[in-house]
Amino acid sequence: MEEKHVANVPDGDPVVESASATTDHEHNHAGVGPVVGVVCALAVLCLLALGVGGCTSSLLVAGAPYYWDLDDGYGYDDYDGYGWDDDYDGWDGTSPYDDWDGGLGWDDRASVDKLTLESGLEAYVESYDVTIDDYVAASDYSGVPQGVRDWVKGLCALDATANGTVVSKLRPALASAEDGDDEAAAKAVEEARQTAADAAAQAAGLADALPEGVEGREARLLAKAARAVAERWDDTADALAALGEAAAGNGSTTLDDFEDTCREGLNTVADDGYESLMEALSLSAS
Repeated sequence: MEEKHVANVPDGDPVVESASATTDHEHNHAGVGPVVGVVCALAVLCLLALGVGGCTSSLLVAGAPYYWDLDDGYGYDDYDGYGWDDDYDGWDGTSPYDDWDGGLGWDDRASVDKLTLESGLEAYVESYDVTIDDYVAASDYSGVPQGVRDWVKGLCALDATANGTVVSKLRPALASAEDGDDEAAAKAVEEARQTAADAAAQAAGLADALPEGVEGREARLLAKAARAVAERWDDTADALAALGEAAAGNGSTTLDDFEDTCREGLNTVADDGYESLMEALSLSAS
């Protein structure tokens, strides 16, 4: 058997050789390979992180509306408020301004048309055949003194008679206009205008010719009712005058303006006229 020789170790602390680059001489020849490997590994991790982040962002965008949610103080709550469709291929007719008519009645195409003899006649006979007498019932006169009763009935009869005369002239005028006889139609319109002007003057006269013995608030209410009827026929006369100008080809009034004038007169009768009469009759009967 071969004997093994063991080096003599001096007495004292044991000596332990630490790991170092000099332990394995192959390490001294490793070069930059390990460094490059670490850098590549970090790059791969970064790319993976960016990919996951991009995917998450895409999912968030896909789940959100395609428009921006804006509110910059100008009332544009969202970018789609102008009515563009999802494909951005054109206007879809949902503009927030669709109902805006600019004060010119654009919601009704006919309302911005120039007033013509036929359109004005048709509008009047279809819409404005109303009187204050239609609102006052027989029971409203219960307990009212005879003088006040006669005065109120006279005012109602004046309004109803004027209305009947005007409509009786405008209905055949419309038929004439539809048949192309504008001359006959225009003549009837002028006659109706004169009737309206006369009714306005008579109603105004009633405001100064109140029943005997009526005073205070009751007198003021009756006078207010008479002035409301007068205003109704003043407005009607103005509207028919504009219609006569249109028939002659000299007018610039729109159909919308014509109807507004007629409507204002009737609204005055329905509000000021009727309400004043009802309160006056109630005071008179008490």
